[in-house]
Amino acid sequence: MFARIQALAGPLIAMGILTLAAGMPAFAALLNSPGFHGTVVSRDINDFTLRTADGKLRTAADFKDTYTYLFFGYARCTGVCPRALHELRQFSRESHGKFSVLFISLDPVRDSPGDLRRIEAAGGPAWTALHGPDLRSVQNLARSLHAPYAYDQQAARENKAYQFNHPGFAYLVGPDARLRLLYSTGFSAAELQSDFERLTGSERNPPEERP
Repeated sequence: MFARIQALAGPLIAMGILTLAAGMPAFAALLNSPGFHGTVVSRDINDFTLRTADGKLRTAADFKDTYTYLFFGYARCTGVCPRALHELRQFSRESHGKFSVLFISLDPVRDSPGDLRRIEAAGGPAWTALHGPDLRSVQNLARSLHAPYAYDQQAARENKAYQFNHPGFAYLVGPDARLRLLYSTGFSAAELQSDFERLTGSERNPPEERP
C-alpha cells in the first residue's frame, strides 16, 4: 500500500502540486504482531496544542493516564474516513474500558466548529474533535506518528476545491504518551476491542515492542 501511495504522490510532490506533510511509517509495519491485530510499535509522540470546537486548548497532558486512540481525517472526506469512524464509534459504544478517542482535523481551514461538534456527538462522551490554529500544529503531531497525508497547497491558497490524500490509520497511545499499536486502513471495531482487552489485561507484562 505504501509503495502505491509513494508511486502516485511522488511525481506530484516533485512538481510542487502535493506536499507530503509527514513521512511514511518507518516501523516494520505491515506485519501484524503475534496476538495483536494492530502492529506493536514503540515511539514517543510530540506534545501538541490543539483547539476544541469551543476554542479551548488541549495538550497531550490532558489525555495522560489513559489510553487514547488518534485518527486523522476531515469532515468532507468521502474516502477512508466514513468507514474508519464507523468502526471507532462501534468500538466506543461496545467497550466498557477507560479510553479517549481524538479526531484530529487535517483541514482546520474548512472544518468548522459545527463539523467538530457533529463528529463528537456521533462518537459519544469519549470523543474529542480537535483542530490546529494552523496546519503546522497538526503536522507536528502527525510527523511524530509518521502519519502521511498530502494535499494541493496551491488550490488551498487560491480557495479552490481540494482533497486530502491520507490512509485510514488509527493510533493507540498508552498512558505513558508512547505509541503502542498502529492499525492500518480497514481495521474493525472487533479488532480494536480484542487488542484493548488484551493490552489492558496484561499491563504488568506488556508485549515486546518494535523500535
